[in-house]
Amino acid sequence: MLVRPSSGKADRFYCVVAEQEMDLGNLKARCDGVADAAQRAGLPYQRVATSVDTLRDDLIKARGFDDGAGAPGIILSDGKFLPGALSVLAEYPSVVLGTFDLDELSVEAIDDGRLVFATDQFRYLQGYLPLALLTANVV
Repeated sequence: MLVRPSSGKADRFYCVVAEQEMDLGNLKARCDGVADAAQRAGLPYQRVATSVDTLRDDLIKARGFDDGAGAPGIILSDGKFLPGALSVLAEYPSVVLGTFDLDELSVEAIDDGRLVFATDQFRYLQGYLPLALLTANVV
C-alpha cells in the first residue's frame, strides 16, 4: 500500500463501485470496510453505484459536492474509476481520494499529491499462489 504522508481529512465518505458489481464479495467487502470506519468515526457514508462513463456526474451532481460543505472522501473500489475521480478532484480540490488498485496512474497521483492511498491487490497472491498451493497439496 502506498500512502501520501500529508493526507487530507474527510468529513463524509463515498465508496464508488460499478453498478453491475455492487454485490460482488470482494468489492462489497471493501465498501463495507469503508462504511464501518465511517460509522466508528461518526461520519456520513454512502455507497455510490455508477459506471466509468457517469462517475463524474454521479459524484458531483447527485452527491452535492458543489455545496461547499467540507471535504468528501471518495474511496474507489476499483482503479478503473481513477481517471474520472481525478477529474472531480481537479474541479473540487477539497476531495480526499483513495483507491483499491496500484498502477502507474495511482503511483503518479500519490507522488503529485492528488491521491491519499492506493492498495495493491497482489493478484499473484490472491489468485495464482493459492491455486498452486492447493494443487501441490492435493496431487
